[in-house]
Amino acid sequence: MHIGQEFTHPHTGHVHRVTDVGSRTFLTINTTCGSVGTYDSTTRETTTRLLTGAEWETWLTGPPYACGEDVWDEHDQEALRGISGIEWVEVTAPEKVTASANTALEAMTPEEREADLALVLAGG
Repeated sequence: MHIGQEFTHPHTGHVHRVTDVGSRTFLTINTTCGSVGTYDSTTRETTTRLLTGAEWETWLTGPPYACGEDVWDEHDQEALRGISGIEWVEVTAPEKVTASANTALEAMTPEEREADLALVLAGG
């Protein structure tokens, strides 16, 4: 993945543009459409509109972006494997260690996670 790369989501058909790439996640903005909410303080009503085309394009200039970015983690990325046009980067050894640690953390019970966090916060 690289910033500026675009791909079509296989399930929605929406085009996404990569806005940031981390070691385990990447962020995108949906360039096809987006919803914008407006709050009227007099009536206390919120209305939502779906924006597309040129009207939506005005929200896509950045960074920073006026629209929300989608976060794609390693689980989300599996849905994109095999999609043409996506350039994947091979994971380095330190990133594999981090992924293994996260897998171990996910296998912990809530009580084990809480005890582990208490140990870390205590400096142990």
